[in-house]
Amino acid sequence: MSENTDEQFMQRRLLIASVLSAMAMVAYIYMQEPTTPAPDEPAATQQAVSSAPADTPDGLSQEPGTAPGGSDRTPDSSRAAENKAAKVESESIIETDLFKVRFSNKGAVVKSWILKDYENAKQDGELDLVHRGGAEVNGYPFEIDLPGGSPLEELNNALFVMTREPAFGAAGPAVVFEYSDAGISATKVFRFQKEGYLLRVESEVTRNGVPQSHLLTWKGGFGDTAQLQNSLSSATLYYDPVELSVERNEASDAEDERLINIGSFTYAGINDLFFAACFLPSEEQTELRLETTAVSIVPAEGESEQIFAAMGISAPGRNEFDVFVGPKSVDILRPIRPELAEVVDFGTVWGFIAEPIFWMLRWTHANIVSNYGWSIILVAVFINFATFPLKWKSMKSMKKMQALQPLVKEINERYKGLGMRDPKKKQQQEEMMALYKKHGVNPLGGCLPMVLQLPFFIGFYNVLSVAIEMRQAEWLWVQDLSTYEHLPIRVLPIAMVATQYWQQAMSPPTTSADPAQMRLMKFMPLMMGFFFYGFSSGLVLFWLTGNLTAVLQQVIQNRFSSEDTVIQAPRGRRKKKSKPRG
Repeated sequence: MSENTDEQFMQRRLLIASVLSAMAMVAYIYMQEPTTPAPDEPAATQQAVSSAPADTPDGLSQEPGTAPGGSDRTPDSSRAAENKAAKVESESIIETDLFKVRFSNKGAVVKSWILKDYENAKQDGELDLVHRGGAEVNGYPFEIDLPGGSPLEELNNALFVMTREPAFGAAGPAVVFEYSDAGISATKVFRFQKEGYLLRVESEVTRNGVPQSHLLTWKGGFGDTAQLQNSLSSATLYYDPVELSVERNEASDAEDERLINIGSFTYAGINDLFFAACFLPSEEQTELRLETTAVSIVPAEGESEQIFAAMGISAPGRNEFDVFVGPKSVDILRPIRPELAEVVDFGTVWGFIAEPIFWMLRWTHANIVSNYGWSIILVAVFINFATFPLKWKSMKSMKKMQALQPLVKEINERYKGLGMRDPKKKQQQEEMMALYKKHGVNPLGGCLPMVLQLPFFIGFYNVLSVAIEMRQAEWLWVQDLSTYEHLPIRVLPIAMVATQYWQQAMSPPTTSADPAQMRLMKFMPLMMGFFFYGFSSGLVLFWLTGNLTAVLQQVIQNRFSSEDTVIQAPRGRRKKKSKPRG
């Protein structure tokens, strides 16, 4: 049986390398599995529990009467004896320059948390970080649960006495909730600032004057749930000061079991694609408890149920937190606390590329053109021309390969019909590699442009996935660069396919390529277009710009590298080698 020639073998390797590079880009998006670290330090332990503890008949665990800072707290019998409850349900709205929060005295909870500077994903109204349908079923933010997850119904259904405190000086408004009945007392205090997304939250639950540990929860869906693929980014998080990194519990990790993290965390909370609620403990609180569960909610009208993360957080005894509720913006988070900026996750593996791309886009937007679509184009052009010397070398290698084809064919003809195990096959391979080495040709150099694009593709994907600056950023007809075009027929993926065919037409032909391989190469743009059709507009715009830049670079190559076609001397030596054989 006749064997494939080495020329076809090398072409297949080149084709396979190109296809695998393209598929790796797609696999990064569709096949990456979220991982949850399993810390081995005692400061951050994670375990699953199946039921809530019941140390006392009513489910409240009795703890020593000490404050978190260690000072003695004597039971306040007069306070425990005083009943305090409202007669009717009422609501109150706290409004600052940045958000509007609606409270209810039933359970002392938040009914809505609207960010004024942002629209919802559908761009048809205000952005409410509280999912109404999910909260009605699973509970509104800042309901109280016991450690282990059992809701404390006698407080969550209680009518608290609600008191408004007006803003004065540098402080913003505050709302205070108080309730006391049958030996159980609870207070919740929300103190806002006039500026910024930070507020102060305090809560205390006592049984007969003894402080009880309790969780403040957000378990009805957090963030802009209608955002594309938002549920995949729904997670709780905590900053581990030992590992110096943010650890995340994805919603899917908690679907079958409750996850509990306990440690001296710098902060902990919940986030989605672009927004976060992070709880920063006071200096006296040396330990946090974060509990993660999963809830099923319908993210937007007309969609099917999806899994989102839910959280509960507590400190021993009394809870005192500075709470950030707002956008995952580096500029906003870093001044609050440097570690808080790491909530913006550019990726563990590819972050070293994604973060510079982010700052390049920011700089371009601030100094050259105040539109992120054009910024993506300019940065893509810069990256493609910065890597042009390597691409030029690759193009020269491809042209040399083309010019060497007669010599390659001659070598293959001399060894035609040999089996792969024939000892002369090794000699054939040595002659082939000697020919490539003599003329400085890398047989796999043609796949270099595709390989070069892979890390930048992943970097742009990570930036577009997490940078709040890209959310609802417009460009020409595109309404939101962080998601796909909202058109019956998406223009950018089709233009990308067309320019990829144009790029193929501009590339030097391979005269002896296998026809089956040529057909597969012509099919690749359609395959790429199929996968890119659902990608974000910004990502497709980056790839489209790369294609157009490659076409221009190919024109330059064809115009100024005619001298590289060049392998005339080896063809003369081919005749000298044929005389001894005669």
